[in-house]
Amino acid sequence: MRDNIPHIAIIGAGLAGSVLSNRLVEAGFLISVYDKSRGTGGRLSSCRIDDISADLGAPYFDTTDPDMLSWLKAQPKVKPWQPKHIGYYKTDLPSPLLYVVEPRQSALTRSLMEGSTFIPQCRIAYIWPEKENQETQVILRDEHGKGLGNFDAVIVTAPAPQATTLLEAVPRFAKRASEIETHMNWVAVIKINPASSAAELISGDHPVLRRCVKDSAKPGRAIEHGGEVWLIEANACWSEANRDSDPEQVFEQLKSSFYELLDIDTEVLAYRCHRWLYSAHKGIDEGYLWDSELNIGACGDWLQGEGLSGAWKSANLMADRLIKDYQTALA
Repeated sequence: MRDNIPHIAIIGAGLAGSVLSNRLVEAGFLISVYDKSRGTGGRLSSCRIDDISADLGAPYFDTTDPDMLSWLKAQPKVKPWQPKHIGYYKTDLPSPLLYVVEPRQSALTRSLMEGSTFIPQCRIAYIWPEKENQETQVILRDEHGKGLGNFDAVIVTAPAPQATTLLEAVPRFAKRASEIETHMNWVAVIKINPASSAAELISGDHPVLRRCVKDSAKPGRAIEHGGEVWLIEANACWSEANRDSDPEQVFEQLKSSFYELLDIDTEVLAYRCHRWLYSAHKGIDEGYLWDSELNIGACGDWLQGEGLSGAWKSANLMADRLIKDYQTALA
């Protein structure tokens, strides 16, 4: 610990990692965030499609947690959205009050990480504690064996299957991560000529689809030169049955199902098909993991129920613990 300021490394720049980073920076910590991707977001990631950016992951926040709702409403980039909602058989459904981020979901994670040091495209392979001058320092190395420095603590916010390997220095943590049930799903982002339907959110019981979300209808997402963009998400059962299918074939099936719903046959202007291997976790409801002797911990949705709400709550619980521990140590 240099000048009584803890330097903490966070592995993963999704919602949990960015919320944790934000809390710790505000508390005066030095924070370095590592992620194997080029940008921030995790399950809030966006992608380029044609000449615009669209959400590739979780398309909105729909939490009922009053604390998270209060936090979302306080974020300058977060806006309310009540989409025109229909079922898969063209029945009108109540329009839910959702929250989205302008101009894309990943903008929230990037703004939360202001004040930290972000190291993208860096895959962490080795986390190990060592005693140094009677204090525990945690060593990080990347997949090529390159040393990335010594830290006062390391927190893993990666999905459970990835966390299993990263947490091998704490066997009981690695074991818990290895026991988590994960689910994958296929999604497609498609830009088409305008359809005749007024629908902006389609959901219900369907043999292929989970939901379809009109990305270009969200606040701040209008397309200047015409067209509209949709996120088409397959359901868990269909995704698992097609886990190793060719992405082009997956896209054709998702597109066909979507076109049949809206009864359209319009031109595809651009598209992107993506397989989320760790789309969802069946959490163990422990909140977070923290070893105060080895200074290694973990947080994320797999530790506090499924989804974005679980990731947010787990990160805040982890932040509360770290801030309390370091304040006590310095008292």
